[in-house]
Amino acid sequence: MNELQVRAANVQDIPVLLELMNKHAHYEGSDPISDDACARFPALLAEDGDNWVYVLVLGPRVLGYAAFNLATSTWRSKRYLHMDCLYIDESYRGEGGGMMLVKQGEELARLLGLTTMEWQTPVNNHGAIRFYERCGATAKQKLRFSMETN
Repeated sequence: MNELQVRAANVQDIPVLLELMNKHAHYEGSDPISDDACARFPALLAEDGDNWVYVLVLGPRVLGYAAFNLATSTWRSKRYLHMDCLYIDESYRGEGGGMMLVKQGEELARLLGLTTMEWQTPVNNHGAIRFYERCGATAKQKLRFSMETN
């Protein structure tokens, strides 16, 4: 019997990860992942350092992913783990995989000696907000701004 598991992503996962990333972008009402971002992703995944991607699997099938990176809080004068993305294929939501990926992030933070993990979600993503609250997270209201610099 296959059970849900979490493992580090590898280069063989890239085609499915890119597909899930596009589904995630669509789900949040964002533009599809650009061709140049798709081309850069394998190098990002292979880098050692401050980026980690984990996948949720059922046997050989990748069902979701979470991406983490190190960030710094100037006000608190300490680093924290930033969960950049968490996405589960729609047909596998509610099976406990999202919680498994959040727990993987908590474990990674502990291994890195960090005491905080942070992330954001769109204010209209009510399902995600309810899920994160069930995980024990609390929301801090801010607007996130972005600026292209090229």
